[in-house]
Amino acid sequence: MLREHGYTEEEHQRGWGLVHEVSGFSPAPSYNAVNQDSVAAIVQLDADDERIHTIADACLKHRMPTVHAALLDGLEPGSVVYTAQLVSRVGALRQGTLPDVTEEQAEQALALLAARGPDEDAWARLAALVAQAQAASTEEAPTPAASRAELEAALRKARAFYDEWSAIARAVITRRDHLILLGLATRRSPKAAEVPEPVTSIAPDAADDETDVTPGASAPA
Repeated sequence: MLREHGYTEEEHQRGWGLVHEVSGFSPAPSYNAVNQDSVAAIVQLDADDERIHTIADACLKHRMPTVHAALLDGLEPGSVVYTAQLVSRVGALRQGTLPDVTEEQAEQALALLAARGPDEDAWARLAALVAQAQAASTEEAPTPAASRAELEAALRKARAFYDEWSAIARAVITRRDHLILLGLATRRSPKAAEVPEPVTSIAPDAADDETDVTPGASAPA
């Protein structure tokens, strides 16, 4: 019925746009495959870093304290940065360039780590996960909050839209149930059933109950 009076799809979308403008709504960012893969890589790194750190700490702390310090000092598991730094230090260990560690110590440390779990393939997999996690594209910065003047202007436009189409709707739609669906009328509350007034019993006067009874005489019937 409203379409016959100019309520087109474009007008409908304009109304939703005004609602979004007033409420500060912004559409969700489009699907980004790179970001999704990066999230999966971050989750996997988060699941692995504590285990690998514990193994490296346990097997090097007493056996090879110099390598332990060079490899783990200043690192705390729990982030992509941690794994990236650890992988980088393991790479230096493999190349014999980790500070304060001799080539012989590096070779022994790598063999010890491989025997406990993190071998060359494991480090390569971690390096690939780090690269994937760091490949996430940067989303656009969120739209700054509207100023008071902008919000008031948006409210005025939304109110004008409502005033126009609510008036037209009331003029062309006569069925109350349709107006209720549009939020332009409310359901009538059912009338309360008429309850008869309660009958108040009249208590007899106390004087009426006081009957003189002569001793030995019968009480009145």
